[in-house]
Amino acid sequence: MPETVWAFVGMEELRKYIKYREHVKYVELRCNELRNKICRQATVHGTVDPNNRKLYIKYNKYLQILKPQ
Repeated sequence: MPETVWAFVGMEELRKYIKYREHVKYVELRCNELRNKICRQATVHGTVDPNNRKLYIKYNKYLQILKPQ
C-alpha cells in the first residue's frame, strides 16, 4: 500500500506546473501571431495598426514577467 501513496505526492505541484507551461505557450503563440501581423501590415501597407502594436507590447511585457531570463 505505501507504493500507491507515494505516487500521488507532488501531483498538485505537477498540475500547477503543467497549467503554467500551457499558459506560457499560449502567450508565446499570441505574441508571435501579433508580431507576424504587424510585420505583414508594415511590408504591405507601410503602416501598422496602433491597436495591434499596443496588444503586442502588452503580451510581450507579460511574457517577460512569466519567463524571467
